[in-house]
Amino acid sequence: MPIDRIRIPLLELYVRPAAFRLPGLRGRSLPVHSMTFKNKITMGFGAALTILILVGVVSFMSLSQNGNDRAWVTHTYVVLEKLDAVLTNLIDAETGQRGYIITGEVSYLEPYNNARAHVHQNLAELRTLTADNPTQQHALASKFEIGRVWRLQLN
Repeated sequence: MPIDRIRIPLLELYVRPAAFRLPGLRGRSLPVHSMTFKNKITMGFGAALTILILVGVVSFMSLSQNGNDRAWVTHTYVVLEKLDAVLTNLIDAETGQRGYIITGEVSYLEPYNNARAHVHQNLAELRTLTADNPTQQHALASKFEIGRVWRLQLN
């Protein structure tokens, strides 16, 4: 390929004719100037459209995954709230029992009785919420066993 010399004040450029090297042509190249202006514009718009479609597909997939992740985070917070409710029920029952033992007044048994009524409901809701996770079900079963022992000690 011949090298043309173009002289511009303060700048000297060496220009080779533009060409695309295509695999399979064994060293031959496809000159760019053989493509018409219309073909170049069409290829440019085609490339831009392909990139735009790709970005749209990736964005849609990201939004779908984001919605799914948000649902799981919400589910996790609901489970944590139920665990806190069970802990609060147990603390209330223990406080009520201790107050009754120390003072002998029946009014101190009110938090104990309320806690006993709600702890079973909260544990049942926890079982339902964690039904999709065998590891959590196993951990919850051990907590049920602890709760059963605790109820025996309180009675």
